[in-house]
This record gives sequence, structure tokens and C-alpha cells, in this order.
Amino acid sequence: MRWIFIFITALAFSACKKGDTFPDVPIVIEDTRVLAHRGGGTFSGTPNTFEAVVYGFEHYDGVEVDIQMSSNNTIWVSHDAYIEGCNSWVGGCFNTVSDDEIARIDSCSGYAHKYTRLDEVLDYMQKHYPEKRISLDVKFFDGCSPSLFDINAMYKYYHAEFLQITAMLQKYDLVDQTLIESEITQFLDLFVETNRDYHEYLSIFDDFDKGAVTALQKKYDGISYKNDFTNSITADHINLVHQKGLRIQVWTTADSIQLADIKKINPDYIQSEVFQ
Repeated sequence: MRWIFIFITALAFSACKKGDTFPDVPIVIEDTRVLAHRGGGTFSGTPNTFEAVVYGFEHYDGVEVDIQMSSNNTIWVSHDAYIEGCNSWVGGCFNTVSDDEIARIDSCSGYAHKYTRLDEVLDYMQKHYPEKRISLDVKFFDGCSPSLFDINAMYKYYHAEFLQITAMLQKYDLVDQTLIESEITQFLDLFVETNRDYHEYLSIFDDFDKGAVTALQKKYDGISYKNDFTNSITADHINLVHQKGLRIQVWTTADSIQLADIKKINPDYIQSEVFQ
């Protein structure tokens, strides 16, 4: 299923690169902010939990969390789209599981399963760290998100998720402090179409140039780039997107040397797993 999405996206990349040029609109460069990847759970315990988020806000410039949506259209903090079974319950995809079922999962075979509503995270942020940043990573998963063969189901799912996120950001007055990142262009487009100041970041896993072109064409705020040994970020990458008016998140830094090196080239945000 996912290969269909990648194929469609690749066609869009190819089309928009042909002859398209984008004017220079340099942005104001600010100090790099370091966000705790998965809320800071690498250091404080289970990732993407309320406890991890509290730790991340205390020690970093903000946090990055992954989010899923339940069958009740409630946004929960979780990286995985599949909830593991517990005792007599066999488990299931997040979007097929109710809030009551999720809330009843306390522990299973000695392993703690902790799920936190995004509403709780934003409430805590607004009360204690309203000046910091949070990046919401909206996932695309085979088998758990609506089938791409059913366009209506897919649109319904992501539109409901969009409505929930925008309502919460307005409720807590955190629109400006929130980055919304996803590989799903159809989802990010919903935020652009509001003509409000949401901050959309296109997730890029390999081809930097194609991703940057798509972000420019679609008028996103920026890109979120996976930095690894095969796709290393450079100062030229950063300077290019800044010159064209895009901001950039870089993820993930796993050691202090890499973190220091990436800071030198001045991305806007670094999602880090380095203890601070």
C-alpha cells in the first residue's frame, strides 16, 4: 500500500521539478532549537509518554512527539500505529481502538504501556512552557491507516485528525509554537488551505532536493530531514532552503559530536537523542 503513495509522490516531484524556479526570499536566521526526540523518552523512560514530555520540556528547547488517532477521533501520543495485546485483549490498530480500551491498558506481563492524550501534553505546555516548541509527527503506516485504495476513507481519517489538531492548537493558543510534520502531503495541504499561520514540515527520508522543491511548490513552512550516513546534511543544504524561504528540522542526532557538528551549520531545529 505504501509503495502506491511513494509512486504518486515521486510523480509529483518529477512534474514540479521541470522548469520550476523559485525566487529568493531569505528568512531571518534564528538560533538553532534542540527538540527532545520522542518527547525525551530515550533518557527518562518510555518514549512518547507524559513523563518523557515533561523531561523533554525541562531540559530542551521543546519536544517532538509522534501521534496517532483512536476510533473516537482522539489524538494520542504514540509512535506505533499498532497497540499490542494485553492479557485477553488481542490488540489492534489505533484507529480501530476506542479511548476506553486505550485508557484501560496499564500494564501487561510486567511491561508498562502508557498512552497519553495530546490534549494533556498541550495543556501542560501551555501552563509551564508556552515559549518552547513542539513538533507533531503525523505517521503514515501500512495496515493501520485507511487504505489508499479507498480515497474517501483516507480523506475522512486525515481530515478528522486535522480538525482535532487545529481545535487543540487554537484552544491552547499554541499555533505559533507548533510544528506539524508528515510525509503525507494531502494532510499538510489541509493546514495550508486554512490560510492561517500553521507551520507545516514535509518529512524527507532520502532525496533532499525533491523534498525541498515539493515544500516550496506547496507553500509549506519547511522540511523535516532524516540525517544519516547515506543522506548527510550539509551547510549548502541549510543555506539553500533558508535562501528560498524554508525552515528545516534535522533528525536524529545520537551523539554529542554529531549534535555539535550539525549545530554549526545552523538548521532551525534538531531532533536529538543526546542527553542534555
